[in-house]
Amino acid sequence: MMKHRKRLILLVITVIILILMIILLVGNSFGFFRYVKKGEVVNIITIKGIEVEILNVEKKALLLENSYPVSDNEGMNHTPFEFKMTNTSGQDLSYSIRIDIDDDKMKECILGDQTPCLELSTNHIRYTYRKNDGSYIEPRNLGQDGNIITTDIIHGKESVISSIILWIDSESGNEIMNQHFHGLIRVEAIQGDQALPN
Repeated sequence: MMKHRKRLILLVITVIILILMIILLVGNSFGFFRYVKKGEVVNIITIKGIEVEILNVEKKALLLENSYPVSDNEGMNHTPFEFKMTNTSGQDLSYSIRIDIDDDKMKECILGDQTPCLELSTNHIRYTYRKNDGSYIEPRNLGQDGNIITTDIIHGKESVISSIILWIDSESGNEIMNQHFHGLIRVEAIQGDQALPN
């Protein structure tokens, strides 16, 4: 009876170890194929297969506070946010670049009268984007594009320099006065030419 009980306990422990190993293996495989990293103040961010290096130190490039609506021509002359993305793996990766609202910065944002900052909707934000030394795209509405700047493929060992400029839409009315936007770059990549989720 005692031998049978020891065998049963050993069998249960073996099954648990096998299940844990399978979970670990599946989790690591998924982590290898899909990477998400938020851009922060640090200059180099390393993700499995992708390295993102912030090229400019202008922290306000993704910040719209005390800003006012401007024309597209004027907006395109604002300081760009620039970063280099390098595919350090030997495989092609589909990637997307999007701008998320930095919730932490919005929570920390307090006006002079000690009231919290109001968040500027991305529907009031215009942007343009340039890849490497190409031309900037025609200005677009960030909110209408789902906050997605671009989706593309980066080949193995390839580097891409991205430049993004944000400004407040000239069509915005007085309702946006004293509203703030704190942006955060999010780079998401997945192996091959699979479609990235929205």
